[in-house]
Amino acid sequence: MKFLIAILLLVLAVILFVLFGPQNATQTEVKPTRAAGQQSGQTAQTTPPASTGGRAAGELSTPAQSTGIAADVGAVINYGIGATQLEAKKRMQSRLDTTNKDHHRQLDQELKQ
Repeated sequence: MKFLIAILLLVLAVILFVLFGPQNATQTEVKPTRAAGQQSGQTAQTTPPASTGGRAAGELSTPAQSTGIAADVGAVINYGIGATQLEAKKRMQSRLDTTNKDHHRQLDQELKQ
């Protein structure tokens, strides 16, 4: 049953990638248009443009890059079967163990003094 669900998720991921995947690289970018007064040749007082955090006016931020369909599907499957939670539990347990060892070592050193 889990195998069928995994196959279904994989097929769904491929379909979604095809529909909403990365855009074609040859697609033209959106360019900002001039104000109506400037197009007709009228001169107007210009004010300095507001700072946009290093981007040109009208430029959109780039979307986050995906790590890949296989990695995304793998992460979903790992979360579904509990592997992600188990790894988090193991990491936390190892952190607690190292903290306890350090604490006990400090206590032993102080008792010896």
